[in-house]
Amino acid sequence: MKKLYTLLFISLFSSAVLTSTTGKITGIITDGETGEPLIGANVIISELGMGTASDFSGYFALLNISPGSYDVTANYIGYSSVTYNDVRVMIDLTTTQNFALS
Repeated sequence: MKKLYTLLFISLFSSAVLTSTTGKITGIITDGETGEPLIGANVIISELGMGTASDFSGYFALLNISPGSYDVTANYIGYSSVTYNDVRVMIDLTTTQNFALS
């Protein structure tokens, strides 16, 4: 029985450690002049080959990002692209990066 408890403890501990190795970037993409949210704007981290699109409120979330610093770009048809350099992602934390496109 002691072996079972030990095995269960090790299993739970190792799964908790493995799931705590990434962070995320969230934010809102808006029109720089009106402040209106931009629906379906793209947010891309080209170094990782990953991206997402904003929802009806301009909100986006990039999940499961390895810790580090990245260049994050937002673009939308008819607007100039905006890139923020050295956006820092840390384990188990959410980095907020908003975009105002013109």
